[in-house]
Amino acid sequence: MFAALLDSAPQPEILAEQHDQRDHLYAAIRSLPTRFRQIVWLRYAEELTFQEIGQRLQMPANKEENAYATQSSWYPSCHGDRK
Repeated sequence: MFAALLDSAPQPEILAEQHDQRDHLYAAIRSLPTRFRQIVWLRYAEELTFQEIGQRLQMPANKEENAYATQSSWYPSCHGDRK
């Protein structure tokens, strides 16, 4: 009965923190050179593999993965994703 009374929506402070983190991430992505920005966008927004990114950008997948690994140091949580 009490479960129906609980508000399952995120608290305003959590929403504000998520918004700030998203803004910070987007600013970091925008600061990347165009080629690297494309790789990051395709990797995270479109959830493509490096092979798919290579095909989309008409480049070998290992070149895209190396570029990603080189540039991902700007945001530590980029490491450890699927290939």
